[in-house]
Amino acid sequence: MYIEISSNEKSVRIVRDWYLDSYKDLTAVKEPTNSQEEQELTDVIQRIYDRHAPTPVSVAKGVFELKQELRKKVYKSNNFDLSGYIAIHENLDMFYQVRNAILSHCYSIALE
Repeated sequence: MYIEISSNEKSVRIVRDWYLDSYKDLTAVKEPTNSQEEQELTDVIQRIYDRHAPTPVSVAKGVFELKQELRKKVYKSNNFDLSGYIAIHENLDMFYQVRNAILSHCYSIALE
């Protein structure tokens, strides 16, 4: 079942916007050729890392918002449970794996 994210899932949209902003920040920085440019890249990566710190809480809030919306609009029941939605769990697992890999990679680059 495809579930469209409505404007009510503000938390998920906030996370999406953080990723868009981070992409823009990274693509705006040129490849460093000296120590000053390396420091600029390190600063950008640190800002991105800090920006994404609340991502797990925001995604959890977004899942809660989705569950509330599905209860009201689709199932009209307070007994609704997301455990049967395997695709949601698989996508969240993939999201967190990719997120952790990206952040670890960026942070390791910044520490070099």
